[in-house]
Amino acid sequence: TTIRTTRKALGLTQAEFAALLNISPSYVAQIEGGARKPESAIARLLSVVHKPTVANALAEAAGWSRRWAE
Repeated sequence: TTIRTTRKALGLTQAEFAALLNISPSYVAQIEGGARKPESAIARLLSVVHKPTVANALAEAAGWSRRWAE
């Protein structure tokens, strides 16, 4: 899975996703565009965030609606 797939599965904008991960929106854009690779800590976090139960809990805690495809 890619960062874009994870972000879209959560129904978040790049700015919302960046805030959730405590990184800048431009960093998210650079990773999604292939200009940069995620640092190892972010890559590990993304592997956890992509799990639906974790992602849903994070989105709800942040006050964002989740839109998981069923």
